[in-house]
Amino acid sequence: MFGLEILDLKRENGRKFFYNKIKIQKLVKEIEDFIEEESFMDDFNFSRKMMLSLEIKTNNSIEGLHDDISSIEETIRNNNHGTDTKRIMNLYYGYRYILLNGIINKDNLKKLYSILSEDLLSDYSKEHMGEYYRKEDVFILDSSLDRLVLSFDKGMKPEKVEESMNDLFTYLDESEEKNSLDVFIKSQIIHFYFVYVHPYYDVNGRTARTFSLWYLLQKKAYPFVIFNRGISLSKTKYKESIKKSRKGNITPFLEYSLKTLKKELEKEKTIYNIRNNFGESLSKSEYEILEYILTAKSHKVRDVIQLYKRNNNRIEDEVILSEKIFPLIEKGIIVLNEEEQTLKINKKFITMDKKKVKKLRIKSYLTE
Repeated sequence: MFGLEILDLKRENGRKFFYNKIKIQKLVKEIEDFIEEESFMDDFNFSRKMMLSLEIKTNNSIEGLHDDISSIEETIRNNNHGTDTKRIMNLYYGYRYILLNGIINKDNLKKLYSILSEDLLSDYSKEHMGEYYRKEDVFILDSSLDRLVLSFDKGMKPEKVEESMNDLFTYLDESEEKNSLDVFIKSQIIHFYFVYVHPYYDVNGRTARTFSLWYLLQKKAYPFVIFNRGISLSKTKYKESIKKSRKGNITPFLEYSLKTLKKELEKEKTIYNIRNNFGESLSKSEYEILEYILTAKSHKVRDVIQLYKRNNNRIEDEVILSEKIFPLIEKGIIVLNEEEQTLKINKKFITMDKKKVKKLRIKSYLTE
């Protein structure tokens, strides 16, 4: 009706959520055209690359927990279960669980949540949990700012949580997807509705995003597991889109998700093109620096460093320059203009059709 898609997912007042299908389909068409030629992304190995240390980093970063890649990999390698590393190991085991378990149901979600929340819950949370979900009210918290947000929004009333989660599982089992973009949209509706219901006292955000990843893996929609990275780099817009969508029209959240996804896919295409033209593999550290260069608001060295520092704990400027940025300068992949103090990508490593990365505006990132 009037281009609206009405969902069988209800708000607390009983009214159904909906979105503007016409607006969303325009964005979907852009991504369909883009992804059609990128077969390297439509592969399980692409998914595995995103799913472990890189994905652990971005999923936790959305919660304001900014571990760097090397410390995450060291934690996993040493099987470190200390107080400060539980958030890393829990996601690691959670991702292993969804990679190996394709069956999504109420009981398996409970198992996933127990993995993600192990040793992270307060005594109150543990004492007031029902068999599957919380039994009391809960506020939606922003752990990165340590304050109540979203105008003191609360999760759904506890007496309505189980019914709403059952509706979500029913929606999840409906076979409506025509292609992988339909799967992505559905995964983000699952993501949003889970956050809206807030079925647990804590670890709802990480569980919602991991649940969405699980659905994408189950449906083999591999290119789109990258979506968390985009959220970690635009957290304010993410929270604003959730706030707007809580009123019933979830178009703002889906628009945010699709636009963010498109930009991350364009970055991935660009880095893939650089790597192929360079002729050697890139380290995860080099890959990450290229990602930050393609994300920073300007090409200034200081802006790239600040972006890196915002997403990595306890890293000094000198270390970022000497250990992260200079290796790419020495390889000739990026060029430092000392007079202007800017970093740009050496244009000889970019041979793709630049029109294919419209959101990225790649020309501005290249040397003259």
